[in-house]
Amino acid sequence: MDNRLFTEVGHTQLCKNGNSVCGDSFISRRDAAEGRIVAVLADGLGSGIKASVLSLLTSTIAARCVADDLDIRQTARTIMETLPVCAVRKIGYSTFTIIDIDVQGGTSIIEFDNPNLLWISRGALMRLDRQVETLSAAGRRSMELRFSRVDLAPEDRLVVFSDGVSQAGMGNDNYPLGWTQQGIEIFCMKRLREKPDASAQELSDNLVAAARSVDAGLPKDDISAAVIYLRKPRTLLVVTGPPFDRRRDREIAELCAGFKGMSVVCGGTTGSIIARELNRTITLDMSGDCTVVPPPSRIEGIDLVTEGTITLSRLCTILETDGAGASGSSGDPVGRLRQLLMGSDHIDFLVGTRVNEAHQDPTLPVELDMRRNTIRRICRVLEERYFKTTSIRFV
Repeated sequence: MDNRLFTEVGHTQLCKNGNSVCGDSFISRRDAAEGRIVAVLADGLGSGIKASVLSLLTSTIAARCVADDLDIRQTARTIMETLPVCAVRKIGYSTFTIIDIDVQGGTSIIEFDNPNLLWISRGALMRLDRQVETLSAAGRRSMELRFSRVDLAPEDRLVVFSDGVSQAGMGNDNYPLGWTQQGIEIFCMKRLREKPDASAQELSDNLVAAARSVDAGLPKDDISAAVIYLRKPRTLLVVTGPPFDRRRDREIAELCAGFKGMSVVCGGTTGSIIARELNRTITLDMSGDCTVVPPPSRIEGIDLVTEGTITLSRLCTILETDGAGASGSSGDPVGRLRQLLMGSDHIDFLVGTRVNEAHQDPTLPVELDMRRNTIRRICRVLEERYFKTTSIRFV
């Protein structure tokens, strides 16, 4: 296993109630050669399409400028001079938070009008030393920027969110001033005490779900959160499909049982092979409400056992749409599988090449094989959108 530290990035968003487009934008990029991470959360002025355009323009400019080593102050000025100006307010802005992390964990942060990000280290909330600087331009209001620099250590997290989170519930009897920065801090610390190894995606999902709940399920603003988590890499093995040669059934089962990390089996036939070869019982888990995909099963020593083609196809769609439609609850095998993927850094896929006649014509070319193409799509989106490393082995 790779002993280098891994920087995990997860983000979650909800639209303002009644809107179909989110006015917040989040972009993260990883430089594979340098191991550098650039992440930007921008919140456009207002909501809907106009806000979405402003925030997307802001986050795109910021990510590109920082990745191209432009001075972070010059980056802010470029954003300031590029956005169109509101004739009334003399602002053309989207608020933003920019995070730039190098391979050693050295981190530069610039914040403009977003709520203060949280730095959590070794289970404690840490204080950032913010330097304030004002930028001005003709015909525009000045921008007060907050700069900070920190060296992240293993198990450190950065939590960034839009004001749709901190102002959730504003005006309600229980939250007259909104959820507030303090409320968010208390929530995050409590969640991490309950589950210290929560993935970046889990924590951002939890934070957005809680903000929505504070807003009584009807968000009054776009809600966005992102979490960056520096830690040792985690591995996951996904076994799907029986091997082409039945004489290799035992080998596949032993690889699954001896894997140093989490393990998942996708497919009824595959699960039966694993259980048989390891002399373990496979049982159907009907405890949840599985209305979209077949219910999961249980095999001792395997973290998750699901149905194959339908579950993987549904997972692929969810990954390609930023997690929409996956609850992650105990009764949702697709959501649980997504959580395992999001909480892992290197995912090994062991893909059997025996054709399942129930799903396709066995005379079709190998390139059109449903299982293989679905796995390739999953690997592509995991690498390009979620910064995972993947490998596929066909057997």
